[in-house]
Amino acid sequence: MIKVAMVAHLGELSGAGTALIDKAVNISREQFEPILILPEDSELADLARCRGLAPHIISNPQTAMVDTHSIIAKIKILSERRAYVQRLRRFFKQNNIDLVFVNSTASIFPGIAAKKAGLPILWMVHEVLENPSLSTRVKMAYIRRNANSIVWDSNLGKELFPPAPNTPSLVCPNFVDTNRFQPKQTEFSASGAPLTILCNGPFPRKGADVFLNAAKRVAATTQRPCAFVLIGPEMPQHADFCKNLHDIAQQPELKGKVTFAGIQKDVPTLLRNADIFVSASRNEAYPIIVLEAMAAKTPIICTDVGDCAIIVGKNNERGALVPPENPDRIAEAILDAIDHPQQTQQRAQKALDWILESYSGNKCWKPLEELMLKTAARA
Repeated sequence: MIKVAMVAHLGELSGAGTALIDKAVNISREQFEPILILPEDSELADLARCRGLAPHIISNPQTAMVDTHSIIAKIKILSERRAYVQRLRRFFKQNNIDLVFVNSTASIFPGIAAKKAGLPILWMVHEVLENPSLSTRVKMAYIRRNANSIVWDSNLGKELFPPAPNTPSLVCPNFVDTNRFQPKQTEFSASGAPLTILCNGPFPRKGADVFLNAAKRVAATTQRPCAFVLIGPEMPQHADFCKNLHDIAQQPELKGKVTFAGIQKDVPTLLRNADIFVSASRNEAYPIIVLEAMAAKTPIICTDVGDCAIIVGKNNERGALVPPENPDRIAEAILDAIDHPQQTQQRAQKALDWILESYSGNKCWKPLEELMLKTAARA
């Protein structure tokens, strides 16, 4: 039995965190004992417990160095992270860990702790690292040098961040647990009933401003009553961006039609109750919430970033694919879905069929499990 420490660098309820929990829940219990490590007792920890896991909380400062401005604050963060590395290393030793699974390139500190403990490292890359900053390039260099194996959740992610020569690697798309999602039984309505159009992430990378500008065009064009719902936390570091979102929502076309719903724990019900899900992201790898919307049989519209073209399929057979940074095209896709309900319903059904075929059973875990075994054997 291989004991795997699966380490998340953030406690927020994100796609990467959810994907890590999915892996911890579904990998073979005959071969692995997953030990989930989170930096705080948060919504992500609550989700882990709901999924039958018992997360270990090892506190870690989650403020980025670039978000601190005083020398004293930077020194304090460095001191806290040094202590975090020491706590992790001690935990690895005390619990006889065999393999460390690091869940992001955003933090190298779990990898440093694993290296100090003399343990093999499997590094998971969720990010699409376009135009990386200097600090990100330093992290990428460290990962290339020290990872015993690397896993990406998208083909584009691997293309932008290739491994070092002879490093075992794998593209393993994000997983959706189809057992958590009950597909909606009602068909996409051609009647004049109100529609709920959902988007996630009130921060720049997710394109919430693009979504709301598209919503303005939809509201000004269709006679169909529409409610536009934006989910996710409004983060302090994006305060100006969020203020702009609220300003857009108060414009005449949208006034009273936009809801900022905040963090939502019951994602399956939320997606099932939505009529259309829009991913307006500027940057993605393999967005798990799009897969979850498909599992709920909710029609999808997403921007052509990362591997979203693979998700949508040829000729938009499973949804609508639109260019990023283009509210007009998103608006057109929403209006097209409203005006052609039969086509919208057919796409949603094909999306559900594809999800069930791709993610039912344990076959999608085999390549990852084989790489984990190979990595652990290098200890």
